[in-house]
Amino acid sequence: MMSPAGSKVDSILACFLAPRGPWLLWFCHFDDDNYVNVPKLVKLLGRYDPQENVYLGKPSIPAPLEIPGKDPSSKKISFWFATGGAGFCISRSLALKMMPIASGGKFISIGDRIRLPDDVTMGYIIEHLLGQDLTVIKGFHSHLEPMKSISAEELPEQITFSYSKYWFEMNVLPLDGFDLESDPTRVTAKTTGRLGFFWVYKMRLPN
Repeated sequence: MMSPAGSKVDSILACFLAPRGPWLLWFCHFDDDNYVNVPKLVKLLGRYDPQENVYLGKPSIPAPLEIPGKDPSSKKISFWFATGGAGFCISRSLALKMMPIASGGKFISIGDRIRLPDDVTMGYIIEHLLGQDLTVIKGFHSHLEPMKSISAEELPEQITFSYSKYWFEMNVLPLDGFDLESDPTRVTAKTTGRLGFFWVYKMRLPN
C-alpha cells in the first residue's frame, strides 16, 4: 500500500495543478530530513523551461529499476526514478501531462498496484508511462550517499543534503564547529556564520 508520504505527494500535486495556481511553474518535493540550498535550487530551475517536460533529480541505484510486467510472460519494465531522499522537481508542463494518469487519487492507485513507494511511483509514471527521461542533477544528495565524500569547499555549489545513522555511526556532512552530541545532523553547523553565504533551509511537508 502507498505510504502516507505518497498521499501527501498526491495532495500537493492536486494543489499545484489547481486552476488557481497557474503561476506555479515548478513542483519540487523534499523529504522532512532534507536540507535545501534555496538560491542554488532557484538558479538550477532557471536553466530549464517550465513549459517543457522536465524531470530533475538523482537516482540512488546504479542501473534502471526493473519490475515485472503485467503478467509472468511479459517483458520486465525498466525505468529510472529520482530518489525522494535527495528531492526531485518536475515542470508545470510535465505535471499537466501527468494529470490524466495521476490526478484524482490515481497516483496512489498506481503506487498500490506496483507496490512501490511514492518516489518510485513518480519515476514509473514519468519515465515508463509518459516516456520522459530523468535529468540527473549531481548537486542533489540523499541519505543513501556518504556525506563525508562532500568536502566543505564543494558545499556552496550543492543543492540538497540529508543525513542518516547506520548503527552507531552518523552519516553527516564533514563540518566543523559543533560536536555531534549537540548537533548530530549538522543543521546548526550549516546555518551559522561559518557558512554565512550558504543558505540552507529545512523543508517539512504539512501534516
